[in-house]
Amino acid sequence: MTPVLRDAITVCQDLGIRYLWVDCLCIQQDGGNADWEEQSQEMSHIFGNSWLTICASASRSCLEGFLDHIDRHSRTIQIKFTSNESQRVQGSFRLRLATLNGRPGFHHSNWTAIRPPLSRDLESSKWNTRGWVFQERILSPRLLYFGARMVHFQHGNTVISEDGSPINGDILDYSIRAPHYCSANLLEQLEFLQSRGSLITDLWYTLVAAFDEPDFTDARDTFPAIAGIARRVQEFTKQRYIAGLWEEDLFCGLLWNTKDLGGRVTRRPSPVSLWQALKILEEPRYLIAPSWSWARRHSLDHFMITNRINFTCLVRSHLRAEFELVESCVLVDGVNRYGRIDSASISMIGPTIRFPPDSASYRDLDHWICEPFPDQFVILHPDWKLYQLSPGIDIREEMHARLQLLLIASCCSDLRFSSSTQDVHTPPHKDLTEPATEPAHEADTDVLSRKKLKWKDIGTKYEEALKPEYRPHFYEDSYDGFDAAIQCDICSNHKLTRDIWGLMIYPAGPVDTYYRVGTFFSRAEHGGSAIFQGVEPRKIEIYPHSLAA
Repeated sequence: MTPVLRDAITVCQDLGIRYLWVDCLCIQQDGGNADWEEQSQEMSHIFGNSWLTICASASRSCLEGFLDHIDRHSRTIQIKFTSNESQRVQGSFRLRLATLNGRPGFHHSNWTAIRPPLSRDLESSKWNTRGWVFQERILSPRLLYFGARMVHFQHGNTVISEDGSPINGDILDYSIRAPHYCSANLLEQLEFLQSRGSLITDLWYTLVAAFDEPDFTDARDTFPAIAGIARRVQEFTKQRYIAGLWEEDLFCGLLWNTKDLGGRVTRRPSPVSLWQALKILEEPRYLIAPSWSWARRHSLDHFMITNRINFTCLVRSHLRAEFELVESCVLVDGVNRYGRIDSASISMIGPTIRFPPDSASYRDLDHWICEPFPDQFVILHPDWKLYQLSPGIDIREEMHARLQLLLIASCCSDLRFSSSTQDVHTPPHKDLTEPATEPAHEADTDVLSRKKLKWKDIGTKYEEALKPEYRPHFYEDSYDGFDAAIQCDICSNHKLTRDIWGLMIYPAGPVDTYYRVGTFFSRAEHGGSAIFQGVEPRKIEIYPHSLAA
């Protein structure tokens, strides 16, 4: 019996719990993967219906127990006191050195609050980096953490630590990397959001974005490790699950970006050129998901279209798909339909344009600004990052001539100043200085606004960068119901230019087959849907078809 299992049994005995589920004992470890595949998709019920989940966050491996590793007096000083009112009232208390990211002190940070005790225990926990732990924490209704410093009990969004520190709400949300809806427990969140299907898919995007570079012995376990979460979400949405995305919401799910790792070494390398990105896509050891799935890349940052925390993202409610899905084909490797993938591809009909290599007027680590046509601008987010900005960083610059842009989605633009009539976007007052809802892509607008200046003016104030008649916001009192696009005068006018989002794609070999290699965005005032005006849609397939090594 391993030390961690022995400690878990001790906890159950002390709490009067009769039954204990241990993955390595309750799932057959020999005789093939059949039982493992079947049980991995049952995790939503196993952990979701548990009375309590024991979290051995102080253990570095199963060979190390967690009950003897709690160091309650680490980096503390004991201060004794005597009451001024009565000498008989005496006692002591301890002060603990605050830490940030596992280090003492604040290190010139902008933080104004001390991290909660649970966060401090988890940030230095080896247990918390394991890929399988993420869904266990999300699915479990109650958790008992045995940290290196103290014990913590979590129920939903409430945590009580051993030192008496209670945590509720957003502070806890940050500490466990969960969304800010109503509870850290997945089932409670889904029940709260079940009347709005798009909010549930946005919750999914938030969760997988938090599922950041997990530690797996086998990278192919990425999908099985969140199979329980996927099954729960599917039970509420009834949508078809395809390689980490949802078929009915592909026009949002396909639009994800990677993050800048700053040169940090990870299990999956971060490419620094198009050539290197394509090589990684074709390398057998990284074939865990198709190129269009967020799970395929080195480090997911965010999805371009999501609801805001307060549910008032007008971009989402006025968004529409600009492609027709012909077929999505996903074959799983085994019996778990949410598990490992053997092959995957999507076929669609949509408009594409070629990317003129000489149109890229500016590059930084995260963006390219290109001008495909005069006075029309597109912001590109390639799936590779340029850590050294020099002409020779991409050894095959001519490859860029084969890049194409595929239109995926569009949203009506908030150009109220150019219209003399009232519409659903216009606030019921004339004061245009009222607070507004920032859409998910506002940062992109900022980037383009800066890059449209002359080089010597790059550092100019943000206000000077925007045209005076343009405001990149929707107003808080704008309508965002499920039928918002139907009731929107701008959406119903097909002559008006719209904001657009899409994919950067690159030929994969066979005719009309492509890899996804990035995303793009263009505001209506910078070209938007007018860039694709007159372009005939065509059928293409996004690969890879086979993921078998």
